[in-house]
Amino acid sequence: RPWTWTEVRSVAEAEIDIGGVLAEQLDRLFHAQVSAERLASIEAGEDNADLWLKVAELGIEYAMAGGDLGAELGWQDCLAVFQVLGWHGAPVPLAEVMLANRLLSGATLDAAAGPVALCTELFELDEHQRLSGEDSLVPWLPIARTVVGIAVRDGEQYVFSLDTEGLSTGPVETLARIPSARLQLVAVPVSACAPAGPETGPEGLQPQLALLRAIQISGALSRILELTIDYANTRSQFGRSIGKFQAIQHLVADLALEVATVQAASSYGCRTMDEGHALQGAAVAKHLASAAAGEVARISHQVFGAIGVTEEHELHHLTRRLWQWRQEAGSEYEWSE
Repeated sequence: RPWTWTEVRSVAEAEIDIGGVLAEQLDRLFHAQVSAERLASIEAGEDNADLWLKVAELGIEYAMAGGDLGAELGWQDCLAVFQVLGWHGAPVPLAEVMLANRLLSGATLDAAAGPVALCTELFELDEHQRLSGEDSLVPWLPIARTVVGIAVRDGEQYVFSLDTEGLSTGPVETLARIPSARLQLVAVPVSACAPAGPETGPEGLQPQLALLRAIQISGALSRILELTIDYANTRSQFGRSIGKFQAIQHLVADLALEVATVQAASSYGCRTMDEGHALQGAAVAKHLASAAAGEVARISHQVFGAIGVTEEHELHHLTRRLWQWRQEAGSEYEWSE
């Protein structure tokens, strides 16, 4: 059975790695449910509601929420969970729901149930509680029940939630083939809103989303490194495995260096985010993760050759996510500034 958050808190107080326990549960589920074939079918438009129901049964979407509903875990606690999502290229918006519920509980709003889409852009909120603004790319919006974001009125920030039913959206094709859409609002009444908590700075959700994407990139990079080493040791050419050739060894070493760098940056970003330095942690983590994403994609596909882009192989499912996550919530060029 899923754990209650009272049990989770008791484990956390015993100084057990609760994030690792949750990540292990999630990892077992995705190992059983997610494969290259499953990812291809979902990207082709197949419904994955059954997978979300299995994920929801674990109750992890409330891990970062406060109050009676959640365990109020921090970024460092949930680092391993977000990395597992990246490692599997998970086709569900669990990370977005976890972050949304953290924001909603911080603003004393009800938690979101079901898939959630998060907006990076700041919207305008008028005196009649109506939203106006535009976000050019909102991942998971076509399947989300709720949109969560930050709106501004008279210089003050508000967390808002918005029911997706009846919203005007425009589908957007992405490299990762994740269901995404453009959101444009003109005086649309919110479902709920309240003043944002102290952790939300003038940049809105962008630092949190940037760190989230950096952690997911680190998870995907770890998986790509594992796949590349395995392929180099099993693929034979000229009578021996290609991993015996020094040129391939150099490529794998460079790849491993990028992976280690992003893992360290993600850990640093989580620590500084928990300490209240959101912008600093996000800038370091996302800059290094986005820069590494392109380099790792290049190296891994060079080792794999043409097989890495075939529909039957899982490598391209991960590298295409790298290319999309690299741009979301600010590229390495934006964060370097």
